[in-house]
Order: sequence, then structure tokens, then C-alpha cells
Amino acid sequence: MINKKVLIGAPIGGHKQYSINTWFQWIANQDYKNFEICLCANGKLNKELIEKIKKVEIKTKYGKIKKIKGLILPNSSDLSIIQKITYSRETIRRYAVKEGYDAIFWLDTDTIPANKNAIKRLLSWKLESIAGLYFYKESKVPVSIDSDTQTNFNLEKIEKAVDAGIILPTWGTGYGCLLHSGRAMNTPFDYELFGEERTDDFGHCHVLEQAGIFRWLDPFILCKHLSEKDHFKKINSMIEFK
Repeated sequence: MINKKVLIGAPIGGHKQYSINTWFQWIANQDYKNFEICLCANGKLNKELIEKIKKVEIKTKYGKIKKIKGLILPNSSDLSIIQKITYSRETIRRYAVKEGYDAIFWLDTDTIPANKNAIKRLLSWKLESIAGLYFYKESKVPVSIDSDTQTNFNLEKIEKAVDAGIILPTWGTGYGCLLHSGRAMNTPFDYELFGEERTDDFGHCHVLEQAGIFRWLDPFILCKHLSEKDHFKKINSMIEFK
């Protein structure tokens, strides 16, 4: 039985509050029990965000109350977006290692898995880096690069993999839905290695590649990548993040 201690982590900068309650709801309703939650706030509103985060309580489907560990990225107002996200992920990663977690489940607050068993399934593969599938907002382009073609996966290959129940090797993916453990979890996010040439996630994938750590995609774990447009469609059924 899988009983790894998992940290669900995400950077937050104040621009994705439109989807935060949906994110909380998914965490509350998902199947995995042995987890905690961590958000790292960056930018001008980091202190205000942390104060709001501290007040949040999530009641899981098993009746447990989960509080959120709030971390602050100090002096981050003048950083680039890539710097903010990269340093926030590194802050979360260091916290997870220090606190003895077995894995980090990177789940951006606008990325919502359709599968309630996402964590358990990703853990079951026993791999150091394995991602779920999501698409660039309002598109059918996967945020994942095919190792064979070095381009975004085509939908036919993904559909065949889902039908066969297999996972796919990937050069790299976005970190909106991704499980890291082992060496991947212990590999720092180092902005100095890729700067503004790559985003935090694909920059880190390059570092993993250089370290010989393979990356995988489980296309069965399909996620919605929510936009503000999606939020406004459902605004009457959602609770304001206050």
C-alpha cells in the first residue's frame, strides 16, 4: 500500500485567486490521505496572501482538517515572473526536504485534475519525475514535449497511450501537475543556470536531463487548465476567496 508523505505545493502571486477555491475543493475531495499543503506567496501582495492562506481550513473527504503552510518569498516585488516562480518553487522544495517529505506534488492553483486518485496513481509508477496532462489555456496543445520529436505531443499519440494504459517518456513538461521524488525532488531550482531563456519548469527539466533523471508523462491524469474566462462562466457557483 502506498503511504508516502506527500507535500502538495504551488507558488502563488495573487493573479490566480479566481481558481483557488476550485483548487481547495479538489484537494478536499481527492483520494490520497497522507498529504499536507504548502503555498509560497511572492510579489507585492505576498504578506496579505499569507494572512488569507493562514485562515483557510480544508476538510478532507476523510474528515481531517488540513491547514496550509504559508511561505513568503521576501523582497520579490522587483523580480521577473520567471524569477518569482523559480525562487518560490525552490523555497517549497527546500521546505519539503527539510521536513522529510517523500514527494512533492506540484499542482498549480489553476490546474485541476479530473482524477481524484491522481496522487496515488502517479506514486504507483515509482518514478522520480512523472507529470499529468494539461494543455495551454484555451488550446489543444499539451504542455509536454515528446522525447522522440522534441515537439509538443500530438493528440493521437496521447489517445493511444491512454487506451493502452501506458506512460510516455517526455523531454519535459509544465509543472502544473507533476510528482517529484528521489533525485528529482533533491534537484534545486537554480535560476542562474537558465535565466530568462526558459521558464521555471522547462529550465528545471533541462537540469534534470543533465543529471540523468528521466521524465515521464501519464496522460491518463488529465487536468483542466482554468482561465479567468472559465471562472466567470461559473461565478455563481463559486465562493469568493476572502
